[in-house]
Amino acid sequence: MFVFSISLTNTFAQKEPRDHEIKDKEILQKVKLADNKMKDHSYYDAIDLYVEILQKVPDNVYVHHQLAMAYFTARDYENAEKHFGIAIANEEHHFPEDYFYYGEALQMQGKNIEALK
Repeated sequence: MFVFSISLTNTFAQKEPRDHEIKDKEILQKVKLADNKMKDHSYYDAIDLYVEILQKVPDNVYVHHQLAMAYFTARDYENAEKHFGIAIANEEHHFPEDYFYYGEALQMQGKNIEALK
């Protein structure tokens, strides 16, 4: 039983894209700082950092995903919807849970028909 629970934990652990697909060391450092803010539950600080990062890498799926999760957790469902939508629309989308949270963000705004899709 103990071995089974460990393997489930590893199976469902979120996988990060390799190096967030960011080559610039300065930007990558900011991403890691923002990720640490998320882990520390400092969502508003993380939002500020992710928004700043997106100015330099506007098409990065990982940053849109993380920003959407920060907005969702901070109950800013309008911005969460926007960034989940951008992440999902990208061909290289890596986060299947975004579909669920996208629907939840829509529902929290009263967009129930859109959420059902």
